Amino acid sequence: MGTSITVENAVALMINMDFIPDGETVLSMTEAYLEIASVDYEKALSTDEFQLKLLENRMKACTIRRDLAILLKESLFEDATYTEDTLIECAEYSTDENPLVTLESLIDWAFDRFGIAISNETNSVHEKPNAVINTQLPSWENVTIKIYAGHKLGYAIGNGTYIRVSFMDIGLMGKRKLEPNHLGVTLIVLSLRRKYPPTKTLEGKHKTIISKLKKSLIQLTKLSGDPFYKPNETDGYKPKFTIIDDRRNSDERAKKEAIHVHMDAKPKDFGDVYDDANGDEADDWLQENGG
Repeated sequence: MGTSITVENAVALMINMDFIPDGETVLSMTEAYLEIASVDYEKALSTDEFQLKLLENRMKACTIRRDLAILLKESLFEDATYTEDTLIECAEYSTDENPLVTLESLIDWAFDRFGIAISNETNSVHEKPNAVINTQLPSWENVTIKIYAGHKLGYAIGNGTYIRVSFMDIGLMGKRKLEPNHLGVTLIVLSLRRKYPPTKTLEGKHKTIISKLKKSLIQLTKLSGDPFYKPNETDGYKPKFTIIDDRRNSDERAKKEAIHVHMDAKPKDFGDVYDDANGDEADDWLQENGG
């Protein structure tokens, strides 16, 4: 039999939610996006009418997506466990409490019932939970990521060679400002051994930032699975990979190797903001900027 997935992951496929942090569910993530949209709308009640309408539409869309996820989950669970005449097929090791539906039957069921098209090339993050994992394959525990000066980073798997990219290449830079966005700053904070989030309570914005950062890290390394451990009050979102702040060392190497120095004003260096001697600045920045 082909690939089998949980009802949770099946719903994620149907609403096109590819990345769900460990410890979260498709419903908790749709709630998180709705929470952020609602907060932004409430904050903007005193702004111009056009901006308010955009935020209202966003909030409504997030509400509809949340409600759609609930209805799809209920419908799929019903068909997978109670309905005899159904297109849904379950794996042999499936149970009524945790039905595991085959991808092939899900594709037919989703299109027949709701006109939802699902690709038969599923993302690796939707692997069936009871599958046997090849321990010889690279895992997040084998990954080391270094952050360099100039908004660059590199990664290596095991003792392999470091492959370098820019923050911009994997969506860690702002589109309007030449400085890291919330995802880039969060990765920098983690490299400074700071807890993320700095608070004990996980809010919707924290969940969505980690979800987006996870997507960027998977894009970087091409590895599957979750790069973070399940969050807790003590550690927050703790990386499974090793993360190193190498900006100061790489900056010194660049200075030694440089022949000419361009004296134009440079973009803001987050090494100045995140001083190892005063790590609280990192937490303050995150709290002030939506982290």
